[in-house]
Amino acid sequence: MTAPIEYSEELDPLLSVDLPSGWVRGLIQHPLQAVSGEPTAIDRMFAKDLSPELPEEPIATQLLFVYLRGYEPSEERPMRSDRRVTVGYFPSADHFVVRSQNDQHRVASVDGVREWLAETIPQVEAEVDRWNRLWGVLSEIHGLGPAGITNLYEEYGTLEAIGTATESELREIPYITADLAPEVLAAREQWDGSVPEAPGDRVAKDADDPLVIDRSDLRPLGHLFED
Repeated sequence: MTAPIEYSEELDPLLSVDLPSGWVRGLIQHPLQAVSGEPTAIDRMFAKDLSPELPEEPIATQLLFVYLRGYEPSEERPMRSDRRVTVGYFPSADHFVVRSQNDQHRVASVDGVREWLAETIPQVEAEVDRWNRLWGVLSEIHGLGPAGITNLYEEYGTLEAIGTATESELREIPYITADLAPEVLAAREQWDGSVPEAPGDRVAKDADDPLVIDRSDLRPLGHLFED
């Protein structure tokens, strides 16, 4: 496998890690431009590694893993952060830093990163898949909207759990009115267990590996969804 940009050789073993269906991986081309707002300690470490003599074509020191199954660009602007996992290498400290929605810590070796990915990727999939199922079933209910669906997700977590609720219990959830509560239960009852394919599923099948990802772009994977 040949990456289209220069990257830190310590990342090389991670370019061959087998990814489950629905995932893409990319080398982040401009780490410093990824910083928005007040930089974190990790952002400052990346800056230290690349300065004071920042090359015109900086060597990539970060890998981004993204779960695209069920991703619909028109519904997620920008992409939900819980779809993304990042691995960065810091030459100055000779260690990796791994990040997900719910975790961020240092790792001393490639084997440690592999173990972390093996644990984290299924967790990301499970959480995103729960949301995809819930959204796919409930988004067609007129008047429910993203806020109501999000509140149901945060309260119940799964469609199965929603199916055990009563109408009166659902009405206690913000944005779930007396008219909407029976529609939510009916939609859950009629669900056949399937999830329709989304643009993200197609892109994950066709994307080059590894991608080149410019994090200075608001939607760094947006070009993959252009017609």
